[in-house]
Amino acid sequence: MGGTRVVRLLGRVTPDEAKIFRVNAGIDGSIHDISPFTVGSRVKKDQLLATFTAPGAVPVFQLFILNSGAMNRAKLGPTEGQNALALADANLRQRLDQLESIGVSPQQIREIAENEEFPKSIRILSPGDGVVLARNVSPGLKFEKGMEFYRIADLRKVWILADVFENEAQYLKPGARAELTLPGQAKTLAAVVDNVLPTFDATARTLKVRLEADNPGDVLLPDMFVDVILQVPLAPGIVVPVDALLDTGLHKTVFVQTGPARFRSEEHTSELQSHLNLVCRLLLEKK
Repeated sequence: MGGTRVVRLLGRVTPDEAKIFRVNAGIDGSIHDISPFTVGSRVKKDQLLATFTAPGAVPVFQLFILNSGAMNRAKLGPTEGQNALALADANLRQRLDQLESIGVSPQQIREIAENEEFPKSIRILSPGDGVVLARNVSPGLKFEKGMEFYRIADLRKVWILADVFENEAQYLKPGARAELTLPGQAKTLAAVVDNVLPTFDATARTLKVRLEADNPGDVLLPDMFVDVILQVPLAPGIVVPVDALLDTGLHKTVFVQTGPARFRSEEHTSELQSHLNLVCRLLLEKK
């Protein structure tokens, strides 16, 4: 018959790497205004985070306004002017790509096209719903292209990373269900084993296991520790009560009931004793 094995681990909450938004500078400039959102704040998609100015963006704005006007005129022109329309469309697409690479949002691009005016500043908007993990801006800060403004994580689904010993890793198959318990709280959450990662800690002789968990209400926060409990099925085998086994270290004896008040002993030697028995038999055969 088969059984189950309870595996208990200590896990650490970490954001799903595929759901981390990094807001970086696409051009040199300086921060103008910032929102009150700090590390730990919850933000919504397209919520204003900060504004900045960038002198290098002025030529791009000029060309975008010119190309937008040329596109509108080409659309109103004669039907035979398809070449002019295609050229205007190509130029406009190039300017749109430049504006997006600078960090101008689609909403602000539409405003520029409608008003045909340069914006006083460029708005930095949240790329998605989440929690602010890092904020590296302050009013008047001068920055270079590539600098990270904000790092935001969607925590509706998170990862749990835990260390597991070699002999227990074999039981943790992808899809295995687990239960998470928050220290000091009676609340439990469900999780699923995603993968046993191919990273080995030679000192602790452990592997990393990654679990996924839904996170309603963002109760699981980055770097929080949780208790992980898994009940994994074992391969079919013979199971006997512990008190029915007599273990001397070299011999294991099980008493099997054969009738009323009648028992028969079944002896099982350990691997070490089996090896010693084999060596002795070989020595006797040589004689």
